[in-house]
Amino acid sequence: MINFKLIKKTFFLLLFTAVTFYTYVLINSFKNSPDIKDIGTINISDITFSQPIKQPDTLVSNNEEVNFEYKLIGIRAGNNNSSVILKKGNKEYLVLLGESLNNNFELIEVQPNSAVFRNGQKIYRIDKEESDK
Repeated sequence: MINFKLIKKTFFLLLFTAVTFYTYVLINSFKNSPDIKDIGTINISDITFSQPIKQPDTLVSNNEEVNFEYKLIGIRAGNNNSSVILKKGNKEYLVLLGESLNNNFELIEVQPNSAVFRNGQKIYRIDKEESDK
């Protein structure tokens, strides 16, 4: 036969243990409340910077806005040895990352669908033209 008194005592023991644990956690959470200190107001003129904030010299411009007559026909983008293939007229040019195109435009960034060139202070982005299939 099932001993209901033993089951009842076991149930109350488990219940008492759970209540004791959660009471301890509740009391401990009141003791460990955050200590918020007033630091006063901060005046922006008191903040000094050791180096000036660098602003971008020019904005990246699209190839339609600039007289950049090259068409991007191929891209090899990756962590190392990125390069692009450009076409102007009937000539094709292979330009590696960091190299210059006709000693004017330096390839500074290769992305999956575009390339970024720099000519002095001006920056040009040329997008890859999608071919019709």
